[in-house]
Amino acid sequence: QQNRLDSLPYLGQTPPDTIPEKFGPNFISSTSAYEYSICFSQDGKEIYFSRNTPNVSNTIWWTKYENSAWTTPETAPFTGSYYNSEPFITYDNQKMYFVSARDTSTNFQLYFMSRSGSNWTTPQKLGTPFPLDRIKMFPTLATNGNIYFTQFSPAMKGDFYMARNFGGVFQTPEILSTTINAFYSQGHAFIAPDESYIVFDVIPTQQSTGSVI
Repeated sequence: QQNRLDSLPYLGQTPPDTIPEKFGPNFISSTSAYEYSICFSQDGKEIYFSRNTPNVSNTIWWTKYENSAWTTPETAPFTGSYYNSEPFITYDNQKMYFVSARDTSTNFQLYFMSRSGSNWTTPQKLGTPFPLDRIKMFPTLATNGNIYFTQFSPAMKGDFYMARNFGGVFQTPEILSTTINAFYSQGHAFIAPDESYIVFDVIPTQQSTGSVI
């Protein structure tokens, strides 16, 4: 994937070394909002990211590389007028998972779409066996289709869960070990493609801010 991404114009930027640099300044990284949870299609020609502005709640934006240039970022066609954030494209490039509050009967839940030509199908909510009485956020999937996400308790403590994928069907979500769920709250996970490691941030105590693990 790195070679494919490097073969495309890197939004006019030189890939950084060890010192972090702002990505896509005044293009993706704006001065009037804040952006987070970015993901790329597997061919490197689509970028989706979450954006929060003072007047509009979290939405998913996108830009596409076509005709030797990146299109001006705009809200993704499936966004609508709902809260949407934290997109994740699967490694086969055929599905996108994200968080939305488009169903007024539930809180933030996980949704997914499939590729349909150059577009996406209508978003569908992950229902049974995922309990809809709990807020869920931050989806990330391994190459085998297992999905990892944060599920919040009524007291808004976030713990990591994983639902195994057998033949395209998700099994009942399982809470991860207390070694991982060892803090007040944990979120924004990225699971390695082979599930050999997981990167995430935590809020150590109810009164503290986050740290990366």
